Amino acid sequence: MTRKDIYEFVKEYVSPKLITNLYLGTEDRVSGDSIIYYSPLRELERTPSLVVNNEKGIHDFGTGEHYDVISFVGALFKISYWEATKKIIVDLQLDINEIKEKNNLLLVAKPSIEIPKFELVAGNKPKEIYCYFDCMGFLNKPKDHFELAGIKKRIINNNFTIYINKEEIEQEILRGRTCIPGAIKGNAKENWKMQQLFMLDFDNKNKEQNLTIQDRRHVKEGQVLKFCDENNILPTFIYNTFSHTEEQHKFRLVYIMEEPITNIEIAKQIPTYLIEKLKQFNPDTSKRGLSDMFFAGKKICYDGDNYYRIKEINNNSR
Repeated sequence: MTRKDIYEFVKEYVSPKLITNLYLGTEDRVSGDSIIYYSPLRELERTPSLVVNNEKGIHDFGTGEHYDVISFVGALFKISYWEATKKIIVDLQLDINEIKEKNNLLLVAKPSIEIPKFELVAGNKPKEIYCYFDCMGFLNKPKDHFELAGIKKRIINNNFTIYINKEEIEQEILRGRTCIPGAIKGNAKENWKMQQLFMLDFDNKNKEQNLTIQDRRHVKEGQVLKFCDENNILPTFIYNTFSHTEEQHKFRLVYIMEEPITNIEIAKQIPTYLIEKLKQFNPDTSKRGLSDMFFAGKKICYDGDNYYRIKEINNNSR
């Protein structure tokens, strides 16, 4: 398999939005089918101008530069095209060992990672909770390029704070502090050590369409809670995010584990597990990364006493 084959596969398999969500986090603006960021490739940008579109690629209107997913990662990390390709493969854990021929092009099969099978079951109240919060608080969702860059710079790899109870976690959120549950800066596979909090977003959006309360697809916290109660997956607490309004409810479910998860393969699958359980309510599927940042919010709208542990399932258990 040549480098050209690998380049073609990465560009075919990895979308521009996936790569920017992986390395830049949540977009600063949405415009039609595009998402827009303050460019991390330049300083002193006052208006977000890095436009990402799955069909058109990544374009920096501040410089006129256009990128595919590989050249963008190369520019972002100041590495060669080949090194950027390898970084994408490692960070997304793509499997390049199984090759399939399709339309005379060599394409790599989708990732075939052996993931431990598990389910979340009721756990005990933790004696301590490990988590990372930014030391600065905000009254609104941070959007300024310098504020976002400051949050990222204050992330110290795996330098967790130990909290005594969930009430301390809730207070950090109400102080406007951004949460980075895994306290990761950079490559999650290299730097991740453990994670005890997992969060799930409900923004009442269908692709790029905002769903207001007049829309039958709009969901409220009570609807999700009722379903969670019936299916034994009640969150530890829920809070309304900065963007929440009475017309468009936006909220975040927070799940706290009895003990920190130290198996990275399980940790990566917990958000997917929760999204699958609650898929009928259209949760945000982009927030699955272990290095995702979660901004604070306005109000704790549900306060429970539910904690979880992992129950692994083997072939002999059923």
